[in-house]
Amino acid sequence: MTTNHRRIVHHGRMGTSKPRRQYAALPCRSGTEGQPEILLVTSRETGRWVLPKGWPMKLRRPHQAAAIEAYEEAGVRGRTVKTALGTYEYDKRIEGGAVRCRVRVYPMTVERLEDEWPEKAQRSRRWFSPLDAAERVDEPELRALLRDFALTIPTAEATDPMPVPAGKAANAKALKVAGAKKPAGKKALAKGAAKAGTRARKKPAAKKKAAKAGDATLDPRSIVKSVGKAARKVLEHLKAPTGKSGGKKAGRIRGATSTA
Repeated sequence: MTTNHRRIVHHGRMGTSKPRRQYAALPCRSGTEGQPEILLVTSRETGRWVLPKGWPMKLRRPHQAAAIEAYEEAGVRGRTVKTALGTYEYDKRIEGGAVRCRVRVYPMTVERLEDEWPEKAQRSRRWFSPLDAAERVDEPELRALLRDFALTIPTAEATDPMPVPAGKAANAKALKVAGAKKPAGKKALAKGAAKAGTRARKKPAAKKKAAKAGDATLDPRSIVKSVGKAARKVLEHLKAPTGKSGGKKAGRIRGATSTA
């Protein structure tokens, strides 16, 4: 970790306090044969394979902190899913003992691999299949999380291509050909409601807020549901049209297979 961002660190002895929070990125890409791959890095102390992770940061949301750690520890940049894939716990070694940490994992679609990054001299990086990555990590909960991820996310060959969103003009033309009318906007709906002597119905703010809060639930018992939602997001990113420049970028990502 570098010192460019102010991290909130609370050290405590094992068994004397609740687990400390950390945020990890799960860097993903579509491999040469369309199979999803996961990037792992080595830890500085023991050289074991881990996810890039770190402490909470001031003025940064969890998924943003995870993205910063992914760049500093693995030299990757991309889009990070805001919904956590799940959590796992491990014992972080510190001077004089260890501290229990609970880590939230945020999937990240890798768009660029940097040749130079802050911790390049201290770590190695390598791409693995999800199942192979699960066998390389030591933490039981993380291993189970990666296995669930491997079973949930489909391969590129088994998935229909993502539709390319049409522009406004194309949508209007399609509606005209189909003989359908363009959906009324908010102003039109309000005007029609006024004529009918009624008010346009709106979704209660309380329910909307509650629904949003419910989506962020990280109860371990609902981990499979979280895995499915995050995996679909990753798949959408991997299948998104890239264009000429994006195609070249994807080629560079696939070509850089690993290394310190």
